[in-house]
Amino acid sequence: MEVADIGAGRQTTVGRRLLSLDVFRGFDMFWLAGGCELAIAVSALLGAAPGAWVADQMRHPAWEGLRFIDMIFPTFIFIAGVSFPFSHARQVEQGCSRAAVTLRILKRYLLLFVFGLAYNGFFRNGPANTVWGSVLGRIAVAWAGAALLYVFFRFRARAVIAALLLLVYWALFLFFVAPDHPDAGRFSMEGCIAGWVDRMFVPGKLTNAGVISSQGLLSNIPAVVNAMFGVFTGELLRRTDLGGGRKTAVMLVAAAASLAAGLLVAFGCGEWSFPCIKKLWSPSYVFFATAYALAVFAVFYWLIDVKGWWRCTLFFKVIGMNAITVYLGRGLGLEDCYRKLFTWFPTLVPASLSPLVAAVTLTAFLWLILYWLYRRQIFLKV
Repeated sequence: MEVADIGAGRQTTVGRRLLSLDVFRGFDMFWLAGGCELAIAVSALLGAAPGAWVADQMRHPAWEGLRFIDMIFPTFIFIAGVSFPFSHARQVEQGCSRAAVTLRILKRYLLLFVFGLAYNGFFRNGPANTVWGSVLGRIAVAWAGAALLYVFFRFRARAVIAALLLLVYWALFLFFVAPDHPDAGRFSMEGCIAGWVDRMFVPGKLTNAGVISSQGLLSNIPAVVNAMFGVFTGELLRRTDLGGGRKTAVMLVAAAASLAAGLLVAFGCGEWSFPCIKKLWSPSYVFFATAYALAVFAVFYWLIDVKGWWRCTLFFKVIGMNAITVYLGRGLGLEDCYRKLFTWFPTLVPASLSPLVAAVTLTAFLWLILYWLYRRQIFLKV
């Protein structure tokens, strides 16, 4: 991702990359590269009360609620959105027409969608026995939707579109209930309209006891808005009339506004409130996730690209430069490989420390593989 302006302060980027974004992506994916296991292992050493709280933050709620681990997925989508204005500018500089850019977006969408199906076992189990909704498929839809809107619409039009998408999605839940569960709550797993749409129109298997897919059809609508908020942030970072400090302040103010909007939607609208439900990608969840992503990224941006404190960023940068590899690698056998090679290692320490040692060695194992790829400039990109 080429960057035209890194804000005030010393130039800390290498090859004109926005280093803070690579590091932030690495921080986000770190939790999939052993970070969650580390947190759970540490929680076991903290004692009952604090330990239980930390461990709970690494587990998704069954339905309604919000925990730290719920921030990882939407943050990755947000980051993908941030990158696109820079990528688009580079393509335009290279002479790509709007049609050529559009074609690239659609190709990337198709590749990610197919990779998601393959990851879920489509080519092994067949269409009827595959969960069609996938993490990579959700990234594909959200990123491609936001990217196409960026290519074809100006900022103000896109802001209106983002608001309308969230309002329409909200209205669908307020005014419709699943016809096959008319007595269930409109925001319940069985009664929500998103679950009925999945049961009626999604081929293959559904997650959540066959009731609804975690990456279902309707929830793609707010996920696109999630990516659009990232695109808006990328546009802010590309501005040459604002210094790095001002950009940081704008992101923090926007994070506070997004948090306030999330609280209003989730709790402040009476019976019309839309609870925070990750599986529905509810509007309140979009706002909470955006607030988190903006606030944390603002800190990374200010420290690294504005103040120039970049020398200790290698650990996260190595992960961030191969983020897709982290996800695919854990799901396609790297973790099993680790367990076959190093099952004996945690047995060398007292039993109370075994979970922590296992988590540390898993993280180190995955990171060293990524570092080997990084040193050889091998990056899996779609």
